[in-house]
Amino acid sequence: MSQINDQAAAVLRHYPRIYIACHTDHRDRKGQGGAITARDQTILAHIPDHGIRPNALAAHLYIAASTLSAALKRLASLRLVTLETNPEDARGKIVRLAPAGQAALSRTSVLDVARVMAALRGLNAEERAAVVRGLSLLADAAQTIKVGKS
Repeated sequence: MSQINDQAAAVLRHYPRIYIACHTDHRDRKGQGGAITARDQTILAHIPDHGIRPNALAAHLYIAASTLSAALKRLASLRLVTLETNPEDARGKIVRLAPAGQAALSRTSVLDVARVMAALRGLNAEERAAVVRGLSLLADAAQTIKVGKS
């Protein structure tokens, strides 16, 4: 097997172990999201740290720009996202997660933050940084994948 095949197999082997160990019981989560719907959670989860143009987010989520616009307006009114002027195009906007949006995302995540924190506490600072950096790199790379291509 090639190195990339071995590495993909390792991700497939390790991710379920993390998911099973840190997955939250949905019964315990009821009501934690407040006004956050499943659609809201999906939108919040797909906003990268550096922000994203609404049209790019709509295309990625396969929803109409007008549908996303209405959702973002509601999320902004709840102070979960910010809509900032795009520095590259003053007519456009950039969507960013607000601190309250990050907190809401943590409360509604399929992973329990307390369990994730407990797992991270078992690592030293350098290992924790490597884990976060690695997951960030993999998440960023995964978001560039086009449907139907491998």
